[in-house]
Amino acid sequence: SYLMAPGMPWIRSPAWGARWMAVLLGGMGVALVLLSLWRMGGWGAFGVGGVLVLFPSAYLLIYQAGYALPSYPVLLAFSAAVFALAQGSVREEQPRPFWAAAAGLLAGSALAVSLLALPVVLAAGVWCGVGRNGRQARIHLPAFGLAALLGFSPYWLAQHLYPGAFGAVSTLVPWKQALGRLWDPALSFTLPVACGAEPSYWPDNRETLVIIPAFRHLFAGLWIGLMAAGIGLCGVRFFQRWRRTRWPSLEALDTVVLINGLAVVLFVTNSRSHGDSFRYLLQTVWTWPLLVAGLFRWAPRPG
Repeated sequence: SYLMAPGMPWIRSPAWGARWMAVLLGGMGVALVLLSLWRMGGWGAFGVGGVLVLFPSAYLLIYQAGYALPSYPVLLAFSAAVFALAQGSVREEQPRPFWAAAAGLLAGSALAVSLLALPVVLAAGVWCGVGRNGRQARIHLPAFGLAALLGFSPYWLAQHLYPGAFGAVSTLVPWKQALGRLWDPALSFTLPVACGAEPSYWPDNRETLVIIPAFRHLFAGLWIGLMAAGIGLCGVRFFQRWRRTRWPSLEALDTVVLINGLAVVLFVTNSRSHGDSFRYLLQTVWTWPLLVAGLFRWAPRPG
């Protein structure tokens, strides 16, 4: 909403004026995700992941162009930018401090806008900070960390000026209760609806369009299978790289698996999330196509 303010005097159409910034940020986010897909593996990963990004999730489209709740278009665009910048920072063996600092600044800014950016900030921070070798790590880690603190400064300032700010949205539930919410509602309802298996008519509304009965349960099983395959493949490739390079570096697929897992953990542990709080899983909406593309790119093939 703050980004929209400067241009409002020149926007004459009420419908377009209310959505132009959301559309712009949504388009930027999609373009950055497609760029990340291309970097992951050329046309194969780009085609597989691109179709999943562009078509299935009506919920994502709503936030990009239809009814944009404050902060969420910024959250999505900045999260995609953080991933793309972290990916760019480790494409070469040489340190790239500008890329790391830019990723950190946007990561901190995204987190200041919404704490739902936490999965991306943590995963991308580890990816960028560890780097491909010790020299990269010694430069990338402080560059990312200091820039992230700068970007996150509005959050600390708000807490200083308004004691108790953000307290309600950062309260956690006990782990026993969180585990009880893992299947129902997180994986069996909220995640499939957010990802487009059973589209919602309106943001964070339980009324959904049932296209195929029980399809959301099939999608939940598919997502669990993809995550299990991703964890296994990442583990094998991680130790192979470690033996070869003597450094615990990460790849794009490792980061995507971390983001998906952390997003679900954040959902089940947050006291404010409910079955129809689909926005709490927005980070999985744009990253699970990257998970599919990564498995397509790196999974071993027979023969």
